[in-house]
Amino acid sequence: MNAVPSIPGWCRLALGLLWAAPWIHLGAVADHVEPEVSGRQMPRVAPTEPSLAPATFELRPGFRVEPVATEPLVVSPVAVAVDEQARAYVVEMRDYSERRPERLGRIRLLEDPDGDGQYDRATVFLDGLPWPTAITCWDGGVFLGVTPDILYAKDTDGDGIADVREVIFTGFASDYAPYETNRLNVQAMLNSFHWGLDHRIHGATSLSGGSVRLVDSPFTRRWRAAAGGAPSGSEAEGAVNLRGRDFSFDPRNLDLRAETGGGQHGMSFDDAGRKFVCANSDHLQLIAFNAEGRPPNPYVELPPARGSIAVDGPAATVYRRSPDEPWRVLRTRWRVAGLVPGPIEGGGRASGYFTGATGTTVYRGDAYGPDFAGDAFIGDAGGNLVHRKKLRPTTTGWLLAGERASDEQTSEFLASTDNWFRPVQFYNGPDGCLWVLDMYREVIEHPWSIPANLKARLDLDSGRDRGRIWRIVPNGFRARPDRRFVDPSRPADLVALLGDSNGWHRDTAARLLHQLQDPETVLPLRLQAANPTNRLARLHALTVLDGLGGLEVAALRQALEDPDPAVRRQGVRLAFASGERDLMPALANLAADPDPWVQLEVALGLESWPPAARIPPLVTLLQTGPELVRDVAVHAVRDGDGEVFRQLTTGSPAPLAQGEALRSLARAIGIRNDPGAVEAVIATLAARPGDGLAPALVAALGDGLRRAGTELVVADPTGSLDAVFRTALRQAREGTPALRADAVACLAQQPWDRIATEVGGWLASGSPEDQSLGVAAAGRYDLPASSALLVGMLPALSRNAQSEAVRLLLRRPATTRRLLLAAADGHVAASGFQVDQQNALRDHADVEIRELARRLFGEPPESRADVVTRFLPALNHSGDATRGAVLFQERCATCHRHRGEGVELGPDLDSVKSNGPEKLLVSILDPNREVPPQFTAWTAETRSGETYTGLLARESETSVTLRTAGGAETTLSRRDLAVWRPEGRSLMPEGLEADLTPEDLAALLSFLSPP
Repeated sequence: MNAVPSIPGWCRLALGLLWAAPWIHLGAVADHVEPEVSGRQMPRVAPTEPSLAPATFELRPGFRVEPVATEPLVVSPVAVAVDEQARAYVVEMRDYSERRPERLGRIRLLEDPDGDGQYDRATVFLDGLPWPTAITCWDGGVFLGVTPDILYAKDTDGDGIADVREVIFTGFASDYAPYETNRLNVQAMLNSFHWGLDHRIHGATSLSGGSVRLVDSPFTRRWRAAAGGAPSGSEAEGAVNLRGRDFSFDPRNLDLRAETGGGQHGMSFDDAGRKFVCANSDHLQLIAFNAEGRPPNPYVELPPARGSIAVDGPAATVYRRSPDEPWRVLRTRWRVAGLVPGPIEGGGRASGYFTGATGTTVYRGDAYGPDFAGDAFIGDAGGNLVHRKKLRPTTTGWLLAGERASDEQTSEFLASTDNWFRPVQFYNGPDGCLWVLDMYREVIEHPWSIPANLKARLDLDSGRDRGRIWRIVPNGFRARPDRRFVDPSRPADLVALLGDSNGWHRDTAARLLHQLQDPETVLPLRLQAANPTNRLARLHALTVLDGLGGLEVAALRQALEDPDPAVRRQGVRLAFASGERDLMPALANLAADPDPWVQLEVALGLESWPPAARIPPLVTLLQTGPELVRDVAVHAVRDGDGEVFRQLTTGSPAPLAQGEALRSLARAIGIRNDPGAVEAVIATLAARPGDGLAPALVAALGDGLRRAGTELVVADPTGSLDAVFRTALRQAREGTPALRADAVACLAQQPWDRIATEVGGWLASGSPEDQSLGVAAAGRYDLPASSALLVGMLPALSRNAQSEAVRLLLRRPATTRRLLLAAADGHVAASGFQVDQQNALRDHADVEIRELARRLFGEPPESRADVVTRFLPALNHSGDATRGAVLFQERCATCHRHRGEGVELGPDLDSVKSNGPEKLLVSILDPNREVPPQFTAWTAETRSGETYTGLLARESETSVTLRTAGGAETTLSRRDLAVWRPEGRSLMPEGLEADLTPEDLAALLSFLSPP
């Protein structure tokens, strides 16, 4: 069942929930007739003038909102950067949302001559820009994000107007060239330029990707030559693939590289340099580490580097104070009725949870006090609100978790009653306050998603002449007069500012020091790096010294011993990059650091060391680190896997926490298929047959060997592991469900004739759990005997076991033919094939299979719209929740989790409980009506003829990993793939309603609805 999808874009209005409307004409679902709409049905919403706007804000007690600048000084602001003179460069996206060809975007330069904190003077610094979205300061000018380019613009004669305008990088959204409005997504372009601790400018690529290159021009050649870089251009250096990745560049030498990312509009760093992003319906995500540019390990995948960290879920509840717009209400109703395409909002309301999250920013100012430092702020442009999350450390999952403050459980940090309030981005200002960029528009919505008859009644330009930048200030706040200016002519003062309590001052000072490259600052920077009382000064001084080439071994050694974990972490990163052998013992010791972020950095750096040096600290990390650290450490093991495995399994049984790491090692050893390492693992496990992990590790080793093209029986011709197989047999008969699954996977590493009788007994047992184990075991063999057993037992299997058996049999052409022939003979029911399987078989590449399928299944089934119409009466039944629980276990639990039961492959149904029965009904019956990208099915066909379909769990340069029903993952080497494609549909099969009545569906809906 599908959750509300991740519709592209930072401006996305909050998707509403479905309307349970008695006026729906059932026949209209199939007709797809878009209704006419009158002006009376869509009254206009009036704007609020800037002077009256503060009264529309409901804020957390103790805070208020003040204007930084309002129209006419600024209009349609989407990004801002303040330079060292406290001048604000504002990106005005006046051409939103459909006027890109007119190039109405511009940069406005704001000045505050009297220093009262409100800008009084505005100059058009640069205009003629198509959809500009990002900006940052450098060397008296600014870098601008203007898809497909990053520009540099500068005023050299002091009139406030740019007389330098040069393209530096190009190729963003290159798959969408030429860049007409109807091809380029207005809500999915590069954004959020930020200065990083690594003295680079970082940006978010968003969903548009691109193959990006440095422009080879006289301007860029002079620029690079001045920085000491080679004056060569993009033809010599090649383009950087940014599909699904973010980017960074050094503004001195224009070195561009990919960075781990994948969010949409909004990216930010905290004081420690940790990176946060958002997507419109996943409002708070952490980039735990940068996975780009690391040497590939063909045997072990790096774990995902990006994860959702909001405790209340990606599309968390929000508390809007503004009314729902009339056009949105109408569109929701039309979508429910099937009159127009698009996602169906759930729960009977048009708002109430995140679907338009934008601008995620970590507060790094000093005006609010320590209780707010490091909190994340996220806008919902459609909900007219600003949401806050407190970040707390955790040793599980992603090492950080975001949760509402205890006194904001049912309220927002800021919510406006004004529909025009559109918080699209934030900025940590020089005054220590958080600035809110309010685009201030009557309508913010992707124009592609507005039905034509509604769009005709809307003015998408309304508000193009309006806009505000607000500052959120605590009551009693008075800005210090020295907080708005940084003097680059006094480098010593810049060094002192590296320890300032306000993030804007630290970043500005670091940027200017990197720009100046003044050797006279090296000594004071070294003193700052040793500042005993200011951890932020030490942290920033280290990175600036690195950029100046003035970082000494003594400073690195001191950083590795620093009491602050953020400084130690940065020291680890710089020490590994330095390649200083004298630091290797200290780095190895930090494998046991009490801070998991330091351990993570050690794990990332160790992959560059030779095996003899990296094995001891990797063993320590695998013994003491949390899950994420262990997963990264396994990736760093490489050809030392056999020795690491031996050390981890020496002595007392390995802790269960190390089980997954040991499995990964055993699998990697099998894939690498080095005889010495394989023999060592076999000897270790053979000596410990009673270890509870032994069967699981044998299964992992065997799976790896199969991926290498061989079998465990070949590696163990003398039967050294027979005692482990006996342990596995006991576990398979008597163990817990988890142990039984591992045991069966272990037993299935033996020749078929040694396990066939046991498998047959499981399949014939009548127990759904035993039958599933038997299917899993038989499915591991590509033999006529094993497939014949599965086909022969199919009618006696439980629904779930039968479904899994069919899926396994359909992986290979030979077993597919056997299965279809059995169905044609009446031995197997045609209803056992899911609709998507039937459709795939009708179009199979094998002619015999294709003809068999068409004779067996006939014409495609009725349209999904007709099915929805047929089952709409289910909404009129109260439903038996007890019966619904049984149906959930039969038909949903292999892919969905609800009330603690089932597998989380598709959306966790607890997270969409507010969607209402109408939304759930449509999601069940028409799963392909709205398919979020993360739930799109992918198909892989191997060169040996096997076919796999599932969700893309992760991919790398060397492999892809699919997650299938039941939560199982299959990793395939890219070199073994003959076909790899997205299917453009949901993994959830159509036809779930087979054999169900409207009363049955009502029972399922009752069970899935909140109690």
